[in-house]
Amino acid sequence: MPKRFSLDRFEGDFAVCYDGEGNKYDFPKDLLTLETGALFTAELDSEGRPCNVQFLAEETAQKRSELKGRLNALFNRSKKQ
Repeated sequence: MPKRFSLDRFEGDFAVCYDGEGNKYDFPKDLLTLETGALFTAELDSEGRPCNVQFLAEETAQKRSELKGRLNALFNRSKKQ
């Protein structure tokens, strides 16, 4: 059964990802052709590597829009002070 992940960042040869429960996964970077911040589903093979990766485009766009709104609100609030 696929799990949902978020690609947080790249560290060396690894893509640091988190699942919905906040568990951290270090996947080999070459197995994911996604940008940071991407949401995706994947199954884990017997070695714990992602397979059958499906990029969640709409959910990723919505998350990025929400984060952009938060950053803009913080930036505008700090400008007013």
